[in-house]
Amino acid sequence: VKLVHPDILGPDSGDLQAIVNTAYRTLSDDDQRSTYDTVLRRSKLSDLATSRWANPKMSEGLFVDESVCRGCLKCATAAPGTFEVDPLTRTAHVYMQGGNETTDLDIAMLGCPEQAITKVSRRFVALLEYAMAKSKSLKGRKNPFDLLGLAHCRVVELTSPQELGQAPADAELREEYQEMTSMVLKEDFREARTNVLLKYTDCDADKKREAADIIAKNGRPLSQAGDDDEPGVFVDETACSRCYKCTEVASSTFGIHRSPERGEKAHAVTQDADATEILEAAVKGCPSRAISFVRKAEVPL
Repeated sequence: VKLVHPDILGPDSGDLQAIVNTAYRTLSDDDQRSTYDTVLRRSKLSDLATSRWANPKMSEGLFVDESVCRGCLKCATAAPGTFEVDPLTRTAHVYMQGGNETTDLDIAMLGCPEQAITKVSRRFVALLEYAMAKSKSLKGRKNPFDLLGLAHCRVVELTSPQELGQAPADAELREEYQEMTSMVLKEDFREARTNVLLKYTDCDADKKREAADIIAKNGRPLSQAGDDDEPGVFVDETACSRCYKCTEVASSTFGIHRSPERGEKAHAVTQDADATEILEAAVKGCPSRAISFVRKAEVPL
């Protein structure tokens, strides 16, 4: 307060004083501070896996399909050390895997009226949380399990030779996924999700890499990334509205890719080329919410 006092900064310090007063009121109130911390944690790197692990040796975790969550708060009430509710969307998510006793976690999972909580292998947790973030960017038009199925089908489509006149290579696989997820009763949601994950494990790792190489060769050039721990940025070109504000705000990071198939779209050219504050401004300023922070290791994917 002393640093922004009019006696020091002069009569133009009113805006800064308002910010300091708001910050003081928020951080000195336990409820407001808790809400602020939740929003801050969820907004920093929204497309990264959001949950942490209370015990690094845990082999299973919990995942909340927020596309069906109705914000009843039962899970956060039964296991507050594991679940929390986003104050903006009113949907629950896991922030600490194993944050409560097993009995409390079972009560939270089985007591969910929408069957939105599923117990999954640890290796799937980060993948599903990433898919959940992508689902949100699509405004819930595809749930995270739909997206896994579509990704598997895309890999098969790209890596399987096809003769003229033949059915698409992924046609049968698409039907399998559709049978697993369509017209499923609420009480069978968890079983359907488990079946999707088991089917997704059939997607060969070498085929994934091959598909990624094909996309890289035929799509836009990949961005150049550094090897530090700072996050990278990714532009979902399917959502890009072609306003190109990002190229104005962070011109060293973003460029315009011209493709005969897609037309002009913004994309990341060089990672780490602009300061973090500038990148945050570009991400927040994107009107179509097409830009996300992602792990450096996930940028090529």
